[in-house]
Amino acid sequence: MNVVERLREIGLHHAASKYDELARKAAEEKCSYEQFILKLAEQEKRERARRREEVLLRLSNFPVIKTFEGFDFRFNPSIEKKVLEELRTLRFIEERSNVLFLGPPGVGKTHLTVALGVEAIKKGYMTYFITVDEIARRLRTSKEEHFAR
Repeated sequence: MNVVERLREIGLHHAASKYDELARKAAEEKCSYEQFILKLAEQEKRERARRREEVLLRLSNFPVIKTFEGFDFRFNPSIEKKVLEELRTLRFIEERSNVLFLGPPGVGKTHLTVALGVEAIKKGYMTYFITVDEIARRLRTSKEEHFAR
């Protein structure tokens, strides 16, 4: 059994796919064994983080993917950047607090909610997007199913 097969056998699939390329570069750069193994492990770690983020984004139920960088504060100047920067730290998650964005249609609630969710996913948190209307609909449906008149 060769190194690539062994890497695959123990579940290091991305490292296995990058092994030959990294081994060639390591030889050219005269890297130590330790440096080579570290680079291989870093590749695997980055790929796993990327795949985890991809899966979490897919499961999040976001209607679109939005970021804070894409938010135009000129569009709604009543939104305080300082408050959003504090939310962006995700401290509210660690404190087990809730965040609600309230306002009329078209003021940026969905954009900011999704952007906050994307930030959370980047930090490894699972998120799920749902509107208040959908929650109410599910509660009504649940009540009707369980408490028939």
